[in-house]
Amino acid sequence: QIFIGQGVGYLGNAATTVAFPIVSIVLAIATLIGAGGSAYAAIKLGEKREEEAQKTLGNVFMLSLFSGVVIAIIGLVFLDPILNLFGATPSNIEYSRQYASIILIGLPFNVLSISLSNMARTDGSPSLSMYAIVIGAILNCVLDPLYIFVFHWGVAGAAIATISSQILSAVVL
Repeated sequence: QIFIGQGVGYLGNAATTVAFPIVSIVLAIATLIGAGGSAYAAIKLGEKREEEAQKTLGNVFMLSLFSGVVIAIIGLVFLDPILNLFGATPSNIEYSRQYASIILIGLPFNVLSISLSNMARTDGSPSLSMYAIVIGAILNCVLDPLYIFVFHWGVAGAAIATISSQILSAVVL
């Protein structure tokens, strides 16, 4: 928000605020998938049924990917009504559209990184989970000013930085 506020202005901050409920909803769905799959896999690991725990990981992966793609498609198709519902105004709708559409394109990676982070902790690799999320956050902090101030991409640059970091986190996991 600091980079967007300095590089784009208050309308850029308003645009990301309008798009934030989309991010919150996705976080809830990804956590639901990740925490549920994690709990089930932990039970199976405790029962020494490792093959079923591995199947659970595969199911969590596929469900996360599928959910992310479906939500992204629905979000892109109904983008303007969604943004209006979340408080977009004529003065910030274009920035909101730019930011939210890019975030929605990267959404499958966001869902994957959140749900796989839960699975990594269940598998006994909490440090992998932490490193993947921290690496993504650091990348976002580096790319945001680069894309906003150097390349002058505005809110689109902030969104590209965000999804780039989510892609990296998902790949690490």
